[in-house]
Amino acid sequence: MKTGQSGCSGILIMSAAGCIILFPGCFLLSPEIPVEVLIPVCSWGEEGLKMSYTLVYPDGGGSLRRKHLESGKTRALIRLPREGCVPVTAYPLGRLKPSGAFLDRDSGRDAWSCTRRLELKEEDGALAEIMLSLWRMKERCDLVSLETLQAALLEEGEGDPWSCDSEMIRHAILTGELNYLRIRKLQGLSIEAVLPEADWISETKCWAGEVAVLGCQDEQYTLLFEDLYPGCARFYSPGAGLELHLFPEKNGACRYIIARPSAFAVRY
Repeated sequence: MKTGQSGCSGILIMSAAGCIILFPGCFLLSPEIPVEVLIPVCSWGEEGLKMSYTLVYPDGGGSLRRKHLESGKTRALIRLPREGCVPVTAYPLGRLKPSGAFLDRDSGRDAWSCTRRLELKEEDGALAEIMLSLWRMKERCDLVSLETLQAALLEEGEGDPWSCDSEMIRHAILTGELNYLRIRKLQGLSIEAVLPEADWISETKCWAGEVAVLGCQDEQYTLLFEDLYPGCARFYSPGAGLELHLFPEKNGACRYIIARPSAFAVRY
């Protein structure tokens, strides 16, 4: 049997029977593989807001890559490292809470194609973002059972992994002290705010809180946001086309910014 390489498209093999077989180039075991990423439409997109997405994922050298998709596109072809369990995130508008997924040795395989398929999910975004931030410490991350950790996040967060203390989890992974005691749900906060609109939708479908209308006077609504967490909570009003950023504090106070979505800076 004779073998030969034809360009970078694959390997030509001459069998004993005289047949020529073309094997795809991925059989060369290059350090990266092509992956088709499928991004779910976020809650704001389902309400009619034109959405663009920014993919953030690692390369083979410890750095992060970014790929911006034009408005309306939810599929992209990227190249990911072949080895390990590789996190991928997609940030709506380049700044909202991302969806995510992990590419391992067996996921997304197709017997007839070199290109893998990776479907991102909102509920996997929190863990993917944590592991992406620790990609330079990959040796430490490889010791983590992602399936077990994701199940613990969903259980502790009651379906909302973003409600868990991500900084505690990062520290526990780096110090090798990760266990169930390190996975803790943050204390939920109830915040009242007087706003010009009442139809506010969270940036993530995972959020289990509620927005209740307490009253209305002079076209200003007194709203109660329940089960918020320290940091920035983002909401969108389809009726007014406005974006709201809430910054709740433990003492019940709350700062907020309200503007058109185009007024906010992107993260990636």
